[in-house]
Amino acid sequence: MLPEQLQQAARALRRFPLRSTLVVLLGALSSAAVIVALNFTLAGRRQLDAQLESMGANLLTVAPQLSRSVGGRARTGAIVTTLRPEDERALRRELPAVELSAGAASGTFLVKAGDLSKNGALIVGVAPEYFALRRWPMVDGRGLTALDQRSAARVALLGAAVARDLFPAGVPAAATLRINRIPFRVVGLLAERGQRLDAVNEDEQIFIPLSTAMRRVMKLDYYSQIVLGVRAGADRGGVISHARSLLRARHHIAAGQPDDAQILDQQTLIDAQVAASHRLLQIVVAAGLAGLLVAALATLALHWLAVAARRREIGTRRALGASTHAIFIQFLLESTLLTAAGALLAAAVSVAFYNDPSILAAVLAAFAVINLTLATLPARRAARLDPIRALHG
Repeated sequence: MLPEQLQQAARALRRFPLRSTLVVLLGALSSAAVIVALNFTLAGRRQLDAQLESMGANLLTVAPQLSRSVGGRARTGAIVTTLRPEDERALRRELPAVELSAGAASGTFLVKAGDLSKNGALIVGVAPEYFALRRWPMVDGRGLTALDQRSAARVALLGAAVARDLFPAGVPAAATLRINRIPFRVVGLLAERGQRLDAVNEDEQIFIPLSTAMRRVMKLDYYSQIVLGVRAGADRGGVISHARSLLRARHHIAAGQPDDAQILDQQTLIDAQVAASHRLLQIVVAAGLAGLLVAALATLALHWLAVAARRREIGTRRALGASTHAIFIQFLLESTLLTAAGALLAAAVSVAFYNDPSILAAVLAAFAVINLTLATLPARRAARLDPIRALHG
C-alpha cells in the first residue's frame, strides 16, 4: 500500500512543479546556510583550541607599566625601566611554584637580508628557556643555547612571516642578515604560530640571545618582560600576589603608590577567549534554529495554501472511497518527499565547504523534525475536509 501512496504523492508533486521547487529550495538554502555557518564557527573553535594547547595555560607575564606622572605632570608612553635581571632571579628563588622563567628585551630596528630590507622589524632578545615556556618548536635548524647566551652570540631565529619577507625563495643554509647594521647568522626557523591572544603576531618577530640584544643591539640594562612558568595545580592567585609584593619591595614602592609592573595571567586571556567562542557558538546555533523554523513556517504556509487549492481533488478522492487516514498519509508523504529533496540539496551545496559529518547530520535531522512536525498540520486539515463541502467549494 505504501509504495502506491508514494507514487500518488510523487505524481501530485509533479503536477505543481513551481510550488514543489520553491519548497525544496527554501528548505535546502536555509539548511545549507546553517551547516556552513556552524562549520566555520566550529572550525574557528578548533583552531582556537589548538592555539591554546600549543601556548599552554601556565604562564604569567611580568611587564613594566607605563609612567603616569613625572614631576607631578601627567605623562603616558614612557616605559618604566625598573624590571631588571635581578628581579627574574629573585622571582625564581622566592616563588616555589615557578618552575621556569625567561627574560626578554625587545625593540624595532631596520633589518636587511641581501637586497631586501624590513623597516621597523621587531627584534626580541630572549633566554633559551623562552621557547620551552611558550611551547614553540623549530621547523628547521636549531634553537638558542646557553652558550649563545653566555657568549652574546650573533645568531638569530626567524618567525615564519618575517622569514618569507626577507627570504622569499626560502631560507638558505648559511643565511645572514643585518640588524641595525650588525651581522647575524640565521640558525633556525620557528614554526608558524599566528596571532597571539594579546593580538601580537609572533611570526613577524626575529629572536636573538638576550645577552646579545641587551649588550650589542639595544644597549639596555632592563627587561621588556619576564615570562614565568607556573607549576600545574599551583594557586595562581597566590603566586601573582606574592610576585607583586616581592617586586614592590625590591623596587622600594611606598604604600599607596601604584605598581611599576603588571602581572598578566595567560589563563585569564584563555578563559576570556573560550567564553567568547562559546557565546558565539550559542548565538550561531540559536540563529540557525530560528532560520530553520522560519523556513519551516514558510513551507507550512505553502502546504496550507496547497490544501485549499486542492479541495476538489480531496473531495473527489473521499467520494471514491479514500479514507481520512489515506488522505493524511498522502499529504504527509508529499511533505516527506520535499523535505528529503531539500535535505539532499542542502548536503550537496554544503559539501563545497569544510564539512563536519556530525554537523551535517545534526542540522539535517533538526530540519527534518521541524518540517515534518509542522507538515502534520496541513495533512490533518486535508484529512478532515468534509467531502460534500470540498466538492462544492
